Amino acid sequence: ADWAEELDVVAPIGLVKSRRWAEVRRDLISVVGAAGGRLVKVIVEEPYLTDEERHRVYDLVAESGAHFIKSSTGFAEEAYARQLGNPVHSTPERAAAIARYVRERGYKLGVKMAGGIRTKEQARAIIEAVGFGEDPARVRLGTSTPEALL
Repeated sequence: ADWAEELDVVAPIGLVKSRRWAEVRRDLISVVGAAGGRLVKVIVEEPYLTDEERHRVYDLVAESGAHFIKSSTGFAEEAYARQLGNPVHSTPERAAAIARYVRERGYKLGVKMAGGIRTKEQARAIIEAVGFGEDPARVRLGTSTPEALL
């Protein structure tokens, strides 16, 4: 679409959970290529991933040329996330873990946290946990209640 400036795309979770990494890589590279230079945020669905899966997906997001790792669509199934020991919503701890991995690998990716961010206090804690300052090229939040964050 000529009018889109940014795209949010969900990583192919079925392929991720099946550990079909070459196919995940091809899919992400294809989407970023089709975006024609527009900013791309890849939603990795953090609540559904093991640590090994998350790190592989983060690496593939970086390899694809995307611009952001986005934590979640915000609609995770609570029971499955809990089975994996994961929070359903965004937390400062998860934000810090993503940002730490990005920094340690030297990736130039931004971090966008989404899901369950409902207060200014939550927003501030997540932004601080990411540790990239308030630069919108490096840190963003997704919320269904933006008025509560103002």
